[in-house]
Amino acid sequence: GLIAIGVGTLYMAFIGQRLMPDRNPGQELVDTYTVREYLCQVRIEPNSPLIGKSIRDLRLATDYNLTVLHIIDRQGETRTLMSNHLLEANDMLVVQAPPSELHTVSQKLSLTPIETGSTTGLQELAEITPLHRSRILGQNLRQLSFRDRYGVSVLALRQKGRDLYSQMAESPLTLGDVLLVEGAPD
Repeated sequence: GLIAIGVGTLYMAFIGQRLMPDRNPGQELVDTYTVREYLCQVRIEPNSPLIGKSIRDLRLATDYNLTVLHIIDRQGETRTLMSNHLLEANDMLVVQAPPSELHTVSQKLSLTPIETGSTTGLQELAEITPLHRSRILGQNLRQLSFRDRYGVSVLALRQKGRDLYSQMAESPLTLGDVLLVEGAPD
């Protein structure tokens, strides 16, 4: 028995790992929801009206249908949206926006799209669904202050067989909904 355990352990340690396919956790969720076309990295230009303000002070989702997922400062450090980081020229934002609106919003806010469709900068992805008798049923993401309360960003909402990528903050959650969320693994 001990010999079989030893041989099996050595096999898995040296050979078995090479037989396993390379996987990118969460990548299949990005592809399933086709959320990639709504994601973009943008650079803040020196004349942007965003400079000197924190993401918490801005109403980008409401005013521009632009959701900031992460801030990458000039030093390349990823900042959380909960931080009081004041935006500076050349900071990068990982954003979610309808492709048809991104160009107009970028011009208004002096943002330069760097990489469209990239999942670079995303943290862990997961699907969650409200349980029966959940207190969040019947409320929308905005009413719930979902990102502030749970520390994750909703990338997509699958509701009644349709995937919503924009304007989902106003849609009341119902039983059977599935939310694609992104955030830190903890």
